[in-house]
Amino acid sequence: KQALVSFEQGAEEVVSLETIDQSEYLRFMRPFIVEEGCLKCHAQQGYEIGDIRGGISVSVPMAPIYAESNNTIVKVMWGHLILWFLGILGFVLGATKVRKEFSKRLIVKEELQNSKDRFDQLAEQSSNFIWEVDVNGLYTYISHVVQKVLGYTPEELVGNKHFYDLHPEEGRKEFKTAAFEVFAQKERFEGMDNTIQAKDGSIKRISTNGIPLLNDDGTLLGYRGSDVDITEQKQAEEQLRASEERFKSILNTVQAGVVIIEEKTHEILFANPAAATMVQTSIENIVGKVCHEFICPAELGKCPISDLGQKIDNSEKKLLKVDGEELDILKTVNPIIINGKKCLVETFVDITNMKQAEGQLARNMESLREAKEIQEENNAKLVQSMADLERFNDMAVNRELRMIELKKEVNDMLLNKGSDAKYSIPVDADLAEDLP
Repeated sequence: KQALVSFEQGAEEVVSLETIDQSEYLRFMRPFIVEEGCLKCHAQQGYEIGDIRGGISVSVPMAPIYAESNNTIVKVMWGHLILWFLGILGFVLGATKVRKEFSKRLIVKEELQNSKDRFDQLAEQSSNFIWEVDVNGLYTYISHVVQKVLGYTPEELVGNKHFYDLHPEEGRKEFKTAAFEVFAQKERFEGMDNTIQAKDGSIKRISTNGIPLLNDDGTLLGYRGSDVDITEQKQAEEQLRASEERFKSILNTVQAGVVIIEEKTHEILFANPAAATMVQTSIENIVGKVCHEFICPAELGKCPISDLGQKIDNSEKKLLKVDGEELDILKTVNPIIINGKKCLVETFVDITNMKQAEGQLARNMESLREAKEIQEENNAKLVQSMADLERFNDMAVNRELRMIELKKEVNDMLLNKGSDAKYSIPVDADLAEDLP
């Protein structure tokens, strides 16, 4: 714990004798500083860039060393007591023990060096270099990783350049002024985004963390901190922003309404102008609202997608306007991941005119059906009337033909008696022969 406190105060390493499990150990520790990549797993624990998350340490048990030392002392004492007996033998034995002790100390030193090498390797892999400047900003220490990041060797910087000398000439004066204002406050800073010109002239984006180094009386001695190369990260962020702007430009030109909703909270994250027009309010009044009972008539906890597991693909739904009136829409919902969050992209088109046309078409079809039924009824009546007329005509024709037949018979009877025919027959007599 004391070592971690020392790191917070700016110490680069701590070497101490510690008691572990009732045994004494020689312990060497270097700080482990939180970097950008660490936040992927540890951000939820409250860590921030530049925080001391712990330390990397090597512990060497002292008991064997002490034991060997004690044995050596005892044997040397006995050697002196019986020097006249053992003489050369004691000297040889003592020298052997000294060599073993020296070898063990070399092993401890090697282990400490290996620990330092591991720390340096971690720093190199993360493009993180440690620095220290005096009260005037002159480099007094900088780790060798700076050569990988900026191309400068530590010897080129320490005692030769101030930190602001590495800033591009444009804006250097303003950067220097702002930096020394921080120095005057004697406050630590974290995640300061600044620009450095590398030895080859290329521009690097750097995230800087620093803590003040104070004398016992509070006088500022300088600053110690670390720089992390975030050039690629910044380039990726800029490309992402450009891509998002292009995406928004496309969405803002389409005629369909588009909203993006966070699946868990149902908060509206984005709305395009077409959506705002349909809801009859501004985009600013839509973004940040919860979709339930605002643009969607579904109640909280009864979302068709996230709660009921329904799939909406070109389905007829209702959209609430800002005044509470419902609008007929054709809606599609698709899941999407944005910045690690599950979201829903809803697209919809106004089908009010289509629904009105469908209603008018249905009414016209009903009118046609009714007209057809009336026409069919009239046709049936006409057919019946024609049948009745035909039967009446047949009856009249038959009656007339029968009268002609009777007149013909009377005329025939009178002619047979020698009298004149009484009736004039205006029709062909052959017609009567066709009568039944």
